[in-house]
This record gives sequence, C-alpha cells and structure tokens, in this order.
Amino acid sequence: MSENITTIFLADDNPENLKVLSDILEAEGYHTRASLSGITMLESIRVEMPDLIILDIHMPDKDGYDICTMLKQDDRLESIPVIFCSALSETFNIVQAFETGGVDYITKPFRAREVLARVRTHIELRRKQQSLETALDRLKIAQQQLIQTEKMTSLGTLVEGVAHEINNPVNYIINSLEAYRTDYADLQRLLTACSDTTMDRQAI
Repeated sequence: MSENITTIFLADDNPENLKVLSDILEAEGYHTRASLSGITMLESIRVEMPDLIILDIHMPDKDGYDICTMLKQDDRLESIPVIFCSALSETFNIVQAFETGGVDYITKPFRAREVLARVRTHIELRRKQQSLETALDRLKIAQQQLIQTEKMTSLGTLVEGVAHEINNPVNYIINSLEAYRTDYADLQRLLTACSDTTMDRQAI
C-alpha cells in the first residue's frame, strides 16, 4: 500500500462493470486493481494490501458476503474497508452487507459522483483510523517506558532503604568496637599500673 497513491481493489464478475469503476476512480488519481473472482482477490490482497475494496455481491465462486466474512476473519486484512456494490437494492441485501463487515453499499448502475463521494469518505476515515492506531502505539511505548522508569526509581528507593537498614547495625558495631578498643586500652593501662605497683612493693 503506497503512502502517496491510494489503491482500490475492485472485485466484480462483470468485466464491463470493472472497466466503468476503474475509469471513474483512475480519473480521480486512484490506482485500481481488479479481479473477476472473490477468491482470487483474497489471494492478491494477501500479497499487497489495498486501501479499500469495492466488492460485488454476485461472484462466480463465493458471493460477496462470504468473501467479506473470510476477509474479516483474517487479522492482517480485517481493517481494510469494504464497500459492497450490487444491482440489488432491497433492505435485506443492504443489511446483510453491513452485517458481514461492509462499511457502505453502492447500487448499480454506477453514478460517478456517488462512487467518488463514498470512496473519499471511507479513504479519509481509514487514514484517520491509521493515524489513531499509530498514536495509540506510540502511547503504549511511552507508557511502557514510564513504567520502566518508575520501576527503576522504586528499585533505587528500595536499595537506599536496604542500605540504610544495613548501615544502622554496621554503625552500631563500629561504634561498639571503638568503645571496646577504648575500654581495652584503659584496661591495659590499668593492668600495667597495677603490675608496676606490685613490682615496686616487692622491691621494698
């Protein structure tokens, strides 16, 4: 799918209908691809995705409803908007088209202004949806980065707390050792003094 050229895939079992649609769309600068078979269309768009699909209801292999259902069940293709086209204008047909995943419905014979207006609307909606999806992806990445930063901050706080808890008994031990060293030195001086006094007395 080109960033500069909008590609529309046309699927209709009537070559004349494909030519009429193609002429209308290409005159407006759209790029078109076409197929007389819904199954062939699915195979083609799995290789190169279009921006939009215009799909006839009556097809030689599977009808448009079945093709649209298959397309919507494919995770890679489900977001491609599908506009149904048909000579059928009964409410039942239109409702079924929407129920199987279509976004719009064009009746035959084609009216150029109507076709272009509906195509422009859904292409624009598709572009906005893609922009929102991109923004959402960026938001998720930012959220993950924020969570990671908060985790590192929390870890730093935890380490500081653990270090503080370790420092308290260590400082107590160091202070106790200093006191013990002082007391030991005093005891040594006392013992030396006592020893000197005893020796003086013995000498007398």
